Amino acid sequence: MNLFAWLRRSKTAADLAGRHVYYGGWGGYSLPRKPQEPIDEEEALRRTAYYVADYDDDGRLVRFDKYLDGELAWGDTYTYTVEGKPSQRIARNADGEETITDLEGS
Repeated sequence: MNLFAWLRRSKTAADLAGRHVYYGGWGGYSLPRKPQEPIDEEEALRRTAYYVADYDDDGRLVRFDKYLDGELAWGDTYTYTVEGKPSQRIARNADGEETITDLEGS
């Protein structure tokens, strides 16, 4: 089974641990973002816009980037407490400017 088919079925943290995954979008307004519509790399590169997510060894989203026309449009990096709760978001725009948001207690 290819990765795309596998991702359509599996979405647990253990399934995503250590993976680099392409997505067609994201949903909701909470942080960390919630990637949606897993796609394979070929499909991503055919699209005008797509997202790339990286997961740590515990299956937590640690990086989520949006690409437009193959160029980085924006990206988020997340850190977590030792208990596994979201701690911080570093948002960066295409110019490399960063905004840090404290997520503890949210």
